[in-house]
Amino acid sequence: MGKARSDNILLEKLSKQPQPNEIPPWIEAVLVAKVKPTLMSTITSKGHSYECECSNCAEREQGPRIPNGIPGPHSDHAGFTCNWCPNALRPWSDQAQLDGANTKRCKIDNREIKAWQRASELAKLLISKSEEYDRRLRFVTLSLPNFECPRAGLAILKKHIRNFRHTKQFQKKVLGGSDFYEWTERIDPVTGDVLDYNVHYHGVWLGNY
Repeated sequence: MGKARSDNILLEKLSKQPQPNEIPPWIEAVLVAKVKPTLMSTITSKGHSYECECSNCAEREQGPRIPNGIPGPHSDHAGFTCNWCPNALRPWSDQAQLDGANTKRCKIDNREIKAWQRASELAKLLISKSEEYDRRLRFVTLSLPNFECPRAGLAILKKHIRNFRHTKQFQKKVLGGSDFYEWTERIDPVTGDVLDYNVHYHGVWLGNY
């Protein structure tokens, strides 16, 4: 009896599940009422139209990205802005005061200004430590022979820098610093293909040497 009862409950549950060709009741109700759906933002949960800010949509709607360049004393546009930015004006410019809006950058310019702000804070920290310990700041560039794979070359270069930091010669003269890694491409002038990559290191070291 117990097994038969459980089978009946299972069949009853399965019968309530919508069939592949059956429209769920809540969808049918929307269709009957002819309600126009509104896309809800997953961040604010407010009903408003969502505007995509990706690079593909911006280029399709506004053309190629054109940076505004470094603003001068009398420029209306803010730094790190381009023609893709929703509002490239400085907050204190005459036009911005009329519109009552602050600078609003696109995603690319927003990343660039954040990186610039982090670098600015790092520079201030290095200068303050240089004055505190009475040590000089030096720019250092190190490189290796070119690689066919830039990421493999980058891993090898980072290993060399890490091992060098643990040597007595380095620790005796350098108190600390900041590291920057990058690679450049060597292009075939005839075909335009990438031949190999030069990975290199730029550092700002604090010490006496």
